[in-house]
Amino acid sequence: MTLIVLAWKNLRRKGLRTLLTMLGIAIGVASVVLISSVGTLGTKAVNNELDSLGLNGISVSAQADAPALDDIDLQMVRNVQQVEQAMPILTQNGVIQTFAAQQQVMLWGIDAGAKQVLSVEILYGRIFTDSDIRAKASVCLLDEKLAQQLFGRENVVGKTVTLPLGNLREQYT
Repeated sequence: MTLIVLAWKNLRRKGLRTLLTMLGIAIGVASVVLISSVGTLGTKAVNNELDSLGLNGISVSAQADAPALDDIDLQMVRNVQQVEQAMPILTQNGVIQTFAAQQQVMLWGIDAGAKQVLSVEILYGRIFTDSDIRAKASVCLLDEKLAQQLFGRENVVGKTVTLPLGNLREQYT
């Protein structure tokens, strides 16, 4: 009992120091709670965005020095009982160009199965077809923000852009 009384007297005797110490502890705890909440919310926002695109699955990839995955590997993944859909996706950073502008972008190479796997709302034009894939047609989809940045409008059906593919630059409609 004596220790508690002594502690209380010392706290009261140095009141400003005690108040500042408690305030510092409260601010520290609040900061930790706030930062962890922001991190959790950021993670949820990214996951929700990926889920809205239909990318809430598993990615299977080969190492850089390993042989590339091929159609046989894709078919093996599709044959797994728990797999609903499987589609090859090739991603690469690059610079997309028009006659008047250029923009750093993430390029996605996908096949005709994109409509079953990705949840994309087509505003203008159409999604890739099997005949586009078989003919290796040079066609692409742009999101509305990128279309606005490159062309100054959202509907860019029929317009041409230049995309990097390895060491080459090719025209896509």
